[in-house]
Amino acid sequence: MLPSPPSRNGSRTSTLMRWDYTTADGVVTIEFATGAKFILSRQSQMKQMWLAAGSHGFHYSWDAARNLWLDDKDGHELFPRLAETISEQLGHPVVF
Repeated sequence: MLPSPPSRNGSRTSTLMRWDYTTADGVVTIEFATGAKFILSRQSQMKQMWLAAGSHGFHYSWDAARNLWLDDKDGHELFPRLAETISEQLGHPVVF
């Protein structure tokens, strides 16, 4: 199932999946019908990506040898964590 086409402001909404996202200046904001909001932001000066997902915050640094974004605290990968947290909100698996 594909989301609807982008609106004029660059956001997409899927009524079937009940989520919306916007992008601007290195930030992706994902909002869910439940009221939950996730923010993925580029931190250029620190060469990191930050993910705020509900009450959790994660900082990811680029590992050039492995070609992955890895969490600074426990080493988990960005995309599987993002898929997991989005899946929890939507109630079905999401894979990147």
